[in-house]
Amino acid sequence: MDKEQELKEIAASADNQYLLALALAKRVRSLKSGAPPITDVKGHVLSPADVAMAEFAKGLIDYGLSHGKGAAKSEDPKE
Repeated sequence: MDKEQELKEIAASADNQYLLALALAKRVRSLKSGAPPITDVKGHVLSPADVAMAEFAKGLIDYGLSHGKGAAKSEDPKE
């Protein structure tokens, strides 16, 4: 599956695409800062954005609103 199609499928299944974008951005930043991927990427050279999209597509990352602050909250078990 190409990246554009994968992103469209993730967005289509999201209740709130804005929160999805914020959560993806937060996960990409954490991967760039050295957080380990929580999906199997062995043998593949993927960008942090590709890894984050794969994790969201597989349902490995939950996201939602913080309590009363309106900010995206990633429920990444590695953070």
